[in-house]
Amino acid sequence: ITSVDQPRFELNDTTNSRRWRFSVTNTAFTINNLDETGTEFKSFNNGDMVIGGVLTENSDRNAKQDIVPVSASAILKSIAALPISEWSYIDAPGQRHIGPMAQDFYASFGLGRDDKGISTLDTSGIALAGIQALVDENRALQARIEQLEQLVSRMLGED
Repeated sequence: ITSVDQPRFELNDTTNSRRWRFSVTNTAFTINNLDETGTEFKSFNNGDMVIGGVLTENSDRNAKQDIVPVSASAILKSIAALPISEWSYIDAPGQRHIGPMAQDFYASFGLGRDDKGISTLDTSGIALAGIQALVDENRALQARIEQLEQLVSRMLGED
C-alpha cells in the first residue's frame, strides 16, 4: 500500500465484526482495534513504543534450555556495584529515566543479545534474585539478633 498522506489499511473479520486499522504517519506506525477505544500498539520512529495493555514476555519453562540456578548473593554483590544513573535519550531530552547503562549491565551479568540493550525480563530476574539474597541476609541477621538478645538476657540474669 502506497499513499502520499498517512497510508493505512483495515482488516475486517466478518465472522465476528472485529475491525483493525494499520496506519502510518510521519512519526509512528499504529495498530488500532476500531471496535475499542484507545490505541493497542504504536511504534514511533525514534524507537519508543506504546501498548494499550500488558506486555507479557515468554517465560515458559518448556521454551527454555540449559536452565541453571543462580547465586543470589553473587547477583546482589553485582547489583551493589552496578552504576545507576538518571538520564535522557538524545532524541527525547525532556523525558527522564533511571537505570543502568546497557554496557555496564552486560559487563556485570552477561545477559541479553549484546551490550546495547537490556531486556526487561533480565532486569526483573536480577531484581528478584537480589531480593531473595536480601531476604536470606535479613533472616540471618534476625537469627543473630535473637541470639544476642538471649545472651544479653542471660548475662543480666533476666532468665
